[in-house]
Amino acid sequence: TLEWLVQREGERLRTTKNSSETLDFSFNRSRKVTDDGSGGWQGVTGTLDYATGAFSIQVTEDYSYSSYSAVRHFSHYHTQTTTTVK
Repeated sequence: TLEWLVQREGERLRTTKNSSETLDFSFNRSRKVTDDGSGGWQGVTGTLDYATGAFSIQVTEDYSYSSYSAVRHFSHYHTQTTTTVK
């Protein structure tokens, strides 16, 4: 079994009576793969040499998050949401 963390990005919108602000943040997502018993990995591309311990692994994964903006409309803000793909 091989485990690691993948850093992801996100965004939140904070509005007050007189202003709005976009807050960017990042968080970690845990990933784990297990060998398949025949020199490969389950669910991902790669190889594992049981004699030497050498391995290769290719893991790519698109993800999306909501991106926000606010437009002032008289005395309040109207929030617009866009999906961002990474």
